[in-house]
Amino acid sequence: MNHRKRTDGNHKEISQIMRDLGWIVKDRHAAGGGIPDIICFRGERIAEVEIKNPNGKNRVSDAQAKYIYHNDRAFIARCEADCVDITFRHHAARERAVAECEKILEKFVKQK
Repeated sequence: MNHRKRTDGNHKEISQIMRDLGWIVKDRHAAGGGIPDIICFRGERIAEVEIKNPNGKNRVSDAQAKYIYHNDRAFIARCEADCVDITFRHHAARERAVAECEKILEKFVKQK
């Protein structure tokens, strides 16, 4: 199955920032199915990062929200500050990602 997908406008920038912060970055943006755009490795740490453009309409999809909410190593990055948080303030970055996903997933709880 071909999941050709456009990258967000800041995809290359976020990937490079993560590299500059010492991460090995592997691109997965074409995977689809809610899988985050990049997977990053730094020492023994792994971060799966969904990249979103801070200036666009790019919101986290339902599939992405489910994946991020249920995966402790998944994050959302829109800017350099988010990358720094993922690297050095892991828990704060994770809490923000979960909070954003909870808002999206609320509609599923209300439907039951």
